[in-house]
Amino acid sequence: MGFLFNVIFTMIVLATSVHSYRDDAVTQATVSISDFKAGFETSSIVPEVLAAFNPSVEFFVGFTADDGAPTLLTPGLALSLQEAKAPFELSVQNIHSATDVASSTRFVVYMIGLDVPSRSKPTSRNVRHFLAGNLTLSAKNSSLIPSATVFQNLSAATNEYAAPAPSPNTGSHRYVYLLYTQPTALNTRSFASLGFNATLRTRFNVTSFKKLTGIGSAIGGTFFMINTPNTTTTTNSAGAAAGTATSTYMSGSSAASTGLETSLTSVAAVVPRVNSVVTLGALVALLGAVFVAFI
Repeated sequence: MGFLFNVIFTMIVLATSVHSYRDDAVTQATVSISDFKAGFETSSIVPEVLAAFNPSVEFFVGFTADDGAPTLLTPGLALSLQEAKAPFELSVQNIHSATDVASSTRFVVYMIGLDVPSRSKPTSRNVRHFLAGNLTLSAKNSSLIPSATVFQNLSAATNEYAAPAPSPNTGSHRYVYLLYTQPTALNTRSFASLGFNATLRTRFNVTSFKKLTGIGSAIGGTFFMINTPNTTTTTNSAGAAAGTATSTYMSGSSAASTGLETSLTSVAAVVPRVNSVVTLGALVALLGAVFVAFI
């Protein structure tokens, strides 16, 4: 019985010491340019949305993990809805590897949701969750990668960040950030002055936007996945069907997404999320087997 006690005690210690390797590994390691390129191709962002993606810099997004830890977004990482609520920093590494970048260069960043309402029939592709121009390099280094520099915004974003809100039972959704150098002609002009409709967030055409604004190819980018839960449809206190999406903005206000994201069939994440190595069910089963063996 003494041996059995030691086995049970050891398993309990192992279970309580389990942690997320995802957090430790991601916050301490950088990602190469080839990793970003490969991620876009493996996930079919190229060629479904972009004809090609040849980044010259490493573009990073910092988010807060469910356990409260500041975490680095690596290409294809699966996030929860809470984790995707709002990034706390955007940063870039090796920015001078990009063509025609000087200390005065400004940048454009946007984030789009691709799979709306579904990956097989993306009739509202793309939903624009964020758009900002006039980004510049600050004097601050990233809290996650000391060699990366944090972006700062010289003006209000054209579209403040609206958090993803895919409906339940819609599989996996892809969300893509893209970084561009900003033409100097836009330093004193808004996107609206060019005839861009900032209020229409659905069916955002990447190619048309490039032609309108004169921005070239993306110099960097990254993306994440959200795997929606499988639930049954219920109604809330107001009588609306469950899954009626809401979008949370950086300012903290909320607005209905008016059906921007609905159904989506399942697709595998490029980089599966790893949170633990021992589940409660597996632990109970193992302890039971050990107990039976010794009685």
